[in-house]
Amino acid sequence: MHGLGDSPRSDLGPIGEYLKDITKLPPEVTRPEQFNFQIRVQNQQVVNGFPTPSNRIDPEYVFALRRIKGVISNPLVNQAFSHLFEFNISDQGRARGTIFDDPINMGVLVLSAHDMVWDSFYAFVPGSDVSVDWTFDATQLPQVSDITVGVSITGDLVRVRRLADGTLVVPG
Repeated sequence: MHGLGDSPRSDLGPIGEYLKDITKLPPEVTRPEQFNFQIRVQNQQVVNGFPTPSNRIDPEYVFALRRIKGVISNPLVNQAFSHLFEFNISDQGRARGTIFDDPINMGVLVLSAHDMVWDSFYAFVPGSDVSVDWTFDATQLPQVSDITVGVSITGDLVRVRRLADGTLVVPG
């Protein structure tokens, strides 16, 4: 815990070395990426985004997820309902289901002005399908309503090559 006058926690932490290494890679090997997932509920009925369409990681790249941001439409009206929505990110490339043991409550992202940042990253294997699983009870929403919630996941795509023994390496 930081006291008054202490330096704020860096949001880079242990991935500082990773970031130093990645900055040495040419643009042909790495690039930033952002995936967007949304669901819209109108008058207690899902009208778009359920189930969430998946995004496929290019089979020649590893995706290193580092940030999650959340958004809700018409925040002055809908912010009060953000806690009714939960989500988890599904990693179908590792066949492990979702990446978090417990779903993330949208209120955590929407009611605070900060995105989720951690001191490491989660790497999706090449060719993974990434999607968002939503959990909510539409009957808890007003009968006349129009709410879109969404998450943006950002990170780095890094080109890899698979060796004969299965090891992934960054070319060059």
